[in-house]
Amino acid sequence: RQTIVSPLALHEHGAPLARGQGAFGVALSLYYTTGLSIGGNEAMVNAVVRSFLENGGTLYTQCPVERVEVVNGRASAVVLGEDAAFPGERFEARRAIVSNVGARETLRLVGEETMRGVDGRLASRMKHWKMDMRGSTVTSWLLDGDIPWKSLAFDPLIASALLIYRAFDSWDGAKQYLVDMLANDTWKSFGQVIEILNYGAVDPNAVSPEGYRVIRGEEVLPYPLREVGGAEGWDGPIRDELLEKRHLTMDSIAPGFIDRIVDAYQWTPIDIWRTNRAAMFGQVLGGDFSEDQWMLDRMPYRMPIGGLYMSNGVWPAGLSWMASGYNAAQIVAEDASVRDRPWWNSRPSRWFTENFARLVAPVDEAVLAGVTEQQP
Repeated sequence: RQTIVSPLALHEHGAPLARGQGAFGVALSLYYTTGLSIGGNEAMVNAVVRSFLENGGTLYTQCPVERVEVVNGRASAVVLGEDAAFPGERFEARRAIVSNVGARETLRLVGEETMRGVDGRLASRMKHWKMDMRGSTVTSWLLDGDIPWKSLAFDPLIASALLIYRAFDSWDGAKQYLVDMLANDTWKSFGQVIEILNYGAVDPNAVSPEGYRVIRGEEVLPYPLREVGGAEGWDGPIRDELLEKRHLTMDSIAPGFIDRIVDAYQWTPIDIWRTNRAAMFGQVLGGDFSEDQWMLDRMPYRMPIGGLYMSNGVWPAGLSWMASGYNAAQIVAEDASVRDRPWWNSRPSRWFTENFARLVAPVDEAVLAGVTEQQP
């Protein structure tokens, strides 16, 4: 029970204590898995960018948008900010503008009055879109060697696991964690659930010839930091205090972990927000999940302003499966009457269905080897 609730506790697919969302999240956890592209998941981004450029697209980086122009009820252009590589440059949209910066930032770019003029209720929801309950804190460790898991003694499969959860110490602890999150209690929430990625377990390219590897650990914590006077506290001593405590938490489940640390870097929610304007308050999923911000109550892909579309703050959450971007692309293509093309005929699950046996073969072999070793 404790382990199954872990992804749900990270508020990845719903609010654990909200009606229906908790049950959905637990059911989804039974199918929850992950994968890694060779060389890291940025390889997927690189593949999409390469395809875009090779097919005639133009990509501008370091170009934050200052506003979206709306003329006669239709999104017609974007204007870059003064800090952009091309300050004040204006780009007209022939068919569509897709916003990936979330509800609040999209409202700012379009203008609150403009949005109220077409849909007052949606404008209010965007203005008060909840973002501050789930702030990501991420640690990157450089280790000399692999993680010395304590559980190797009874679970040899963990040595080849990419994704590992440090789950709760008890079922009561799982419930208390959710209450502490709702109460915005940072320290009581801390250390309960850590999502750990060991890239080198599945990708040899992630391990140096000397045996060094990077381990990533992520927790979600309330953003407000009311107990230390406000969110400005993320730039204070709590950054190092949380890092030190996370070292200890990892050492408790992998004795000797601290001795293998060569270097470590801590990202707080405010750091993440500074590098990603869509991740307001460190919320990287496009908004908190609550009874009024789930599934059909997320942002619509097709906005009421003509030619304006959303790919952030929608359902499902973005993550590295790129589902929200794919859905947005389909809707834009449908509205532009270019969705029905002979080359666009694949289905997202087809490849996994055809290759499922090959994908799970290493797990079957490891389980069989473990059973054989335990036989007298």
